[in-house]
Amino acid sequence: MGSVVRYLIERDFPAEEVEQRIATHLRQMVKAQRYETRRPDGRIFEVNGQRRPDGGYVITHTDITERRMAAKFVEESHARLNNILDSAPAGIAIVSNDMDERIYSNPRFNEMFSGDPEHSLIGGDIPDTFVDPVALTDLQKLIVEKGYHHEAELERKRLDGSTFWCQHYWRPVSHWGEDAYMCWHLDIMERKRVEQEALEKTRILELTLESMGQGLTMYDSEWNLVSYNQRYGEHFDLPKNVMDEATNFDDVVGATMLL
Repeated sequence: MGSVVRYLIERDFPAEEVEQRIATHLRQMVKAQRYETRRPDGRIFEVNGQRRPDGGYVITHTDITERRMAAKFVEESHARLNNILDSAPAGIAIVSNDMDERIYSNPRFNEMFSGDPEHSLIGGDIPDTFVDPVALTDLQKLIVEKGYHHEAELERKRLDGSTFWCQHYWRPVSHWGEDAYMCWHLDIMERKRVEQEALEKTRILELTLESMGQGLTMYDSEWNLVSYNQRYGEHFDLPKNVMDEATNFDDVVGATMLL
């Protein structure tokens, strides 16, 4: 057996490595170990030694080159994907297929919820980051039914207890060969603030219009009806539905001319 081992090693490896490789090979074989060896041509073999009941050995050699190349490709692809996700400006998390466990979170996601990009939230309790857990449950049911979801706006909770509005995009993905979901998170607090300010200004404008003593109508540059107060309809004894259904200047003036 030693001569066969020596022949193969002397054939495939430099002379200065021969003795060390022979000793390593025989030692692993005697221990009945499973190990891998790489040939100079790049092929990889799995060597599996098993003791026989009579004291002998059974040694198998399996070419696992394609398996190792496939595994390396998957690992390199995963590393490239992680590099892309880690540098993404949006908060990105990957959750298990049952959506019970967070299995990846990028630095932006960590920062959004903890204030620290390095504070990993992998495995965190997902419901704790939602202000309304029922909304999360409803969202999960919808995702399961459709397989994805666009633009869900939900109020989220940071680790310190503060809250913010977040827009979500969910997509199914394969993570290390397992079905999972990837979710993009966008902080929309500024947009919500602007919307709230606009609503408040609209409310104030409506109160102002309704408190005026004069009847008032407002039109855009195309003479489309933009707004009016109830006092205008009262001046002309117009039923409320007439003004509600009016869309332009002609509708308004036409209604008053019929009186």
